[in-house]
Amino acid sequence: GDHLILYLCPVLQVPLQVGRMCYSSSVSTTKLFIDGKFVESKSPEWLDIHNPATNEVIGRVPKATHEEMLAAVDSCSRAYQTWSETSILARQQIFLRYQQLIKDNIKELAKLITLEQGKTLADAEGDVFRGLRESLALETGAKNHGVVMPDANKENTLNQLVGAAFGAAGQRCMALSTAILVGEARNWLPELVERAKGLRVNAGDQPGADVGPLISPQAKERVNGLIRSGVDEGAKVLLDGRNVKVKGYENGNFVGPTIVSNVTPDMKCYKEEIFGPVLVVLEADSLDDAIKIVNKNPYGNGTAIFTTNGAAARKYTHEVDVGQIGVNVPIPVPLPMFSFTGSRASFRGDTNFYGKQGIQFYTQIKTVTSQWKAEDATLKSPAVTMPTMGR
Repeated sequence: GDHLILYLCPVLQVPLQVGRMCYSSSVSTTKLFIDGKFVESKSPEWLDIHNPATNEVIGRVPKATHEEMLAAVDSCSRAYQTWSETSILARQQIFLRYQQLIKDNIKELAKLITLEQGKTLADAEGDVFRGLRESLALETGAKNHGVVMPDANKENTLNQLVGAAFGAAGQRCMALSTAILVGEARNWLPELVERAKGLRVNAGDQPGADVGPLISPQAKERVNGLIRSGVDEGAKVLLDGRNVKVKGYENGNFVGPTIVSNVTPDMKCYKEEIFGPVLVVLEADSLDDAIKIVNKNPYGNGTAIFTTNGAAARKYTHEVDVGQIGVNVPIPVPLPMFSFTGSRASFRGDTNFYGKQGIQFYTQIKTVTSQWKAEDATLKSPAVTMPTMGR
């Protein structure tokens, strides 16, 4: 298995023991893993890695050279000759050992994720578990809608909306970034704002943190710009997190939970994926109107409906053109045995993630056609016709 990986390992001086240590002698640089060995890159170009809570540089990774990439590819090609002959049982044992190493070190790995990405430790641990699945093909943008019917369980729905919109600072491909309040459900907006106000913004490794920083200053600037564009186009900011201050992390990339109402489908803040802790709110008079809004949007990654009415749920799941649908489930990510079925502009590729389609992605079909006839040994002239069964 060593030959199969081009590996950019963590860059921090953390007491993590997963197999062999992969840190270079210099704390600030990262080694490449090629042909079963950790090697220093000869690249003249390096990328700084920042802690998004402080913007301090915590490490540097190389832009691998063309020769280093070729060396990794050549190693993989050579390894394929033996790996392709390895039995399923043997492969299974290797990956089960790998999985156990990850589970044994989940807290250390989560700390690294939080330090480099900013999300809370609890969320980072969830990422490690989810990372044990395979992700295949190409997932693109998303604009995930949550349709709230007036008959929905209010308490549960408000909690679900807040958690799905602002968890991981909204930096999830499946974040529920858009709410469509149907009919009288529009009256729930003040309570929605109050729930979001209760979230605690802090560095991800701090106890009690609910919302961590965005990944970079550029991401923060982009999110703030999209909020501002909504205001310029007539939307109303009910909860504004642009000026949030976090004591001890004044240089961090923080944006607090933000709720923007009076949004219409022609606004930039609706059309673009914000990828931040921002919930844009639209209103619809009926379920039919809500379905039209969702289907007119080009993305089809995920959506949810909140209702206690089975008929409404059935209508929505049948008529909405989105690949992953939740009924009272705000982030409808499927279990690993099923495929990740984002659709339309949210997906590019031949097969989806996970499940049977994930296996098909890695499978190349081979067809062998054989024929064994006693008379072939005495055949005197060539056959110029296509062979047929039974002849």
